[in-house]
Amino acid sequence: MPNADEVIALVDRILLAELAGVVSHTHASLAVSGVGHESVAQAMREQADISLRHAREAGAILARLGGTPTLGIADLPTGQLDIVPTVLFGAIQAERRTEYLYSELLDASAEHPVYLEAFARSQMSAQQRRGATMRELLTEHEAR
Repeated sequence: MPNADEVIALVDRILLAELAGVVSHTHASLAVSGVGHESVAQAMREQADISLRHAREAGAILARLGGTPTLGIADLPTGQLDIVPTVLFGAIQAERRTEYLYSELLDASAEHPVYLEAFARSQMSAQQRRGATMRELLTEHEAR
């Protein structure tokens, strides 16, 4: 059973991952080019907005638990980040990594406040929807 400090550290990692999503999705929305890039750029802007909302929610949970957020972001993707399939594949991978962090939080939430479990479940669901959206865009792009 993770103690309170371990749960706080995990929520902080989630916060850093969501902040990295804000930066990487915003960058992708500006840098992506090629056939069909307009819809992908719009989707990336929307994903950046969602990541920012999730980061704020994680920050609120962190504060409620008595933690202090780390100033920074998780590692950012590198490589060719302006080609539609690469951008979408990177977004899908980022959603999976963040979903995993939320699943860790769900596992750790037993014997902690109930709102922690509810937060983890709702965010896992959101990550799964976001990943599905990116996979749909990738499928659409490949069909062109």
